[in-house]
Amino acid sequence: MEAMTTLIGFIFWGIVIILLLGRLFGWALGIRDLRMKSETIITQNDNLLKALAKLAEKQSNANREKRDLHNGIKKQCPACAELIKFEATKCRHCHTLQPV
Repeated sequence: MEAMTTLIGFIFWGIVIILLLGRLFGWALGIRDLRMKSETIITQNDNLLKALAKLAEKQSNANREKRDLHNGIKKQCPACAELIKFEATKCRHCHTLQPV
């Protein structure tokens, strides 16, 4: 009878340990999954911020070009319509000589 009680005790505590270890490893795996998800979210946010920065830079360049054209700092090439310096004698884009 005592051997049976000891065997049942070993089995019981073995199951408890297996369940606790399973819970512990499951928790560790859950933490790893959360870390991977957060890295994915961070990467997505970085990509979004880069896209927004690129869009803001394009808008800023467009505003700068309009301002330079309006203030007489730059002019449009009559051949290719690219902006060039007002003092330029040759377009750097299409290499057309500019009227003086």
